[in-house]
Amino acid sequence: MATLAATSRWHASNVTGPQVAWLAKLAGAWPLPKVFPLLDLLRVACLHPDGAKAVAGSSLFDGALKRALDACAGGGNAHSAALPLVSLRLAANLFYAVPCRLQAAAMPGRAVCLVTAAAGHVAGDAKNARLAAAAVLLNYAFALGDASLAPGSVAGPPPPQLYEAAASACAAACGTGAAEASDPETLAGVLGAARQALEATGDIFAARASALPAAVAVLVDSGKAGKAAEHADSLKRMLS
Repeated sequence: MATLAATSRWHASNVTGPQVAWLAKLAGAWPLPKVFPLLDLLRVACLHPDGAKAVAGSSLFDGALKRALDACAGGGNAHSAALPLVSLRLAANLFYAVPCRLQAAAMPGRAVCLVTAAAGHVAGDAKNARLAAAAVLLNYAFALGDASLAPGSVAGPPPPQLYEAAASACAAACGTGAAEASDPETLAGVLGAARQALEATGDIFAARASALPAAVAVLVDSGKAGKAAEHADSLKRMLS
C-alpha cells in the first residue's frame, strides 16, 4: 500500500507479481460486500509501471473482477453501494497500460463482461458510477482502434451491448426511457464510445440492428447542444 501511495516514487519502486497475485486471490475469496478495498488497491496497481505487468499476468480478469462485474450487471448494487463504482473504475484503468489493455480486450468473453457491466450503469442513479461506466465503454472502444497493439490482438466486433448502452443513455437524456438519470458527461462519453467503435470496426450492421438509430434521431431532434449532440449527429449520419 505504501508503494502505491508514493506516486512520485513509482519510477523507482516495484510491484511484484506475487504481491498482485495475493491481492487478486483475496479479492476473489472475500465476500462481495467487503471486497471493494482490495479492488481499489488493484485499481491503482494497474497504473503503476510494474503493477500493470503484474496485473496482466494475474488471475484478476477471470477471477475477482469478473465476479464483481457480474454482480453489478444490470445496474445492481445489492452487495455494496461501493462495489459497482470501484469495479467499473478498475475496469476502466485496465486500458491505461498496454499489458493490461491487451489482456482486457483480447478475448471476446472479457469484452462482453466489461461492456455488459458498464451498460447496466450508464443510466443508473449514481452519477459517479455512470461516469465510470462511460469511461469503461470509451476506453474499450479506443482499444478497438489502437494502432500500438498488434493487428488482431483486440477481439472485435464490439458486443451489441455497447450500442444498447448508448441508446439507453440517449433515452435517459430525453426522458423517454424507464431510467431517467442522466448527465452531459456520461452521455457524451457513451455516444463517443459508440462512434469510436463504429469508426474502428465498421460494424454498421450490428449498430443498425440495435435501438441506437432511433435513439440518436430523437436526441438530435430534441435540439440538445454540446459534445453529446455532436456525437449523436455523427452517429445519425453513419447509421442512416
